[in-house]
Amino acid sequence: MQVNPLWLCAGLILGLTGPANCETVQIDFDELVTQPANGVSIRGVTFGFWMGNSPSDEATYNYPIGLDGLSYEDGGVLEGPAGGTLTMDFARPTPLLIFGAAFATLEPLEHAMTVNLLAGDGTLLEPQTLAAAPLAAVDETEFRYLGVPVRRAAVSFDEDACRFAIDRVTFETPEVGTMMLLGSGVLLLAAGRLRRRT
Repeated sequence: MQVNPLWLCAGLILGLTGPANCETVQIDFDELVTQPANGVSIRGVTFGFWMGNSPSDEATYNYPIGLDGLSYEDGGVLEGPAGGTLTMDFARPTPLLIFGAAFATLEPLEHAMTVNLLAGDGTLLEPQTLAAAPLAAVDETEFRYLGVPVRRAAVSFDEDACRFAIDRVTFETPEVGTMMLLGSGVLLLAAGRLRRRT
């Protein structure tokens, strides 16, 4: 059986060049009405919130923070009790994750939050712990990750903070056109294979 080199080249070019194009997405938490954050899906990410081993509605999507002078939070935020764990599940693994976090305390927090990342292949990456410094009426910090694509982030918070707020969750997702290009490459490869059989 001989494969037509034209079909093979077209399929490989379209199929392999597709995933390189990504769209950067930013969630500002004012896109939807105020509601429990657990289970909210928007633009390629699903948020979860857990208290212990149970899902919880105690975290709020689009909570009006009402504080001026913050570096990473404004308008609506995702807010909840610091005793819980916030999860972000991405529809497609992302190599980029950035978000700001504020904590309801005036004391510096050495371990304000710990972020556990699960790579696209299921590998748990090294946990990252961030400190937060006092600013205005809260402590603030910013999480930045650029590396192996991750499909899940689980964020736990220092319970001394009482409450947390996150805002401006930024990540990358393949563009719709990229996925169509990838699909076209796969279809061309399949068409070439079917044509070869007849």
